[in-house]
Amino acid sequence: MERRDKVDIDSTGYRKHLWDVEYSTRKALPSSNTFHPSSSLRRFIENHPEVGKDNALDLGCGNGRNAMYLIENGFQKVLGIDISTEGIEIAKQAQNEKPEYKNIKYIAVDVSTALESVSESFDLIIDMTVLHSLTKEAREKTVEHIKRLLKKDGYYLIFTLMANSPAVIDLMSKNPGPEANSYRFNFDDDIITEKAFTKEELCEMFKPFKLVEYEEYQTVTRAYKGEYPRIYTTALFQNS
Repeated sequence: MERRDKVDIDSTGYRKHLWDVEYSTRKALPSSNTFHPSSSLRRFIENHPEVGKDNALDLGCGNGRNAMYLIENGFQKVLGIDISTEGIEIAKQAQNEKPEYKNIKYIAVDVSTALESVSESFDLIIDMTVLHSLTKEAREKTVEHIKRLLKKDGYYLIFTLMANSPAVIDLMSKNPGPEANSYRFNFDDDIITEKAFTKEELCEMFKPFKLVEYEEYQTVTRAYKGEYPRIYTTALFQNS
């Protein structure tokens, strides 16, 4: 790869590089080191038996851990999208474990581009830390597609990083990113960019969806060879 000072670190190609390295060799994030589903998704499935289970959309599906969990819990079809070809390859390999996993379709393209050609609607759309790693333009496009694709009475579940996290505040003061509540940091030979959110931002972003559940909690995230005090939220919206 070219030197960083000759690379557009906000380009789709560079962000694909970051996630391909993560899933192939780096393994610096908890989510790329496990096939266990997200705890936010597990709680949703346990608490909302009324959700339709015809189909679901997993944004930033990575190695397929949440897509497989959805199939195991009664969803007939799942579409998983991730920018990383390395992550999707791992997910496809896991499809051989159970026949029902064949009902998962994987697409290895960035979500804002992949969703342009998706026309079916979904009972459930999940985002387990995806929007916070997108550029502003890609995020806005993705949100518009989510609004287009979610069925009437369907649910959108997001697990994401909050702007009032101690680690976020520290990182923003040292190296602010290109938009509000964003920051950059160096790791290995790369520059990583993330954005955090406020509750108000999330509610505004997903209007006219109804916010039906919201929970924040603070934890210490062990990632990128360090420990970072962060506040996360699980927010559940409904297209009511």
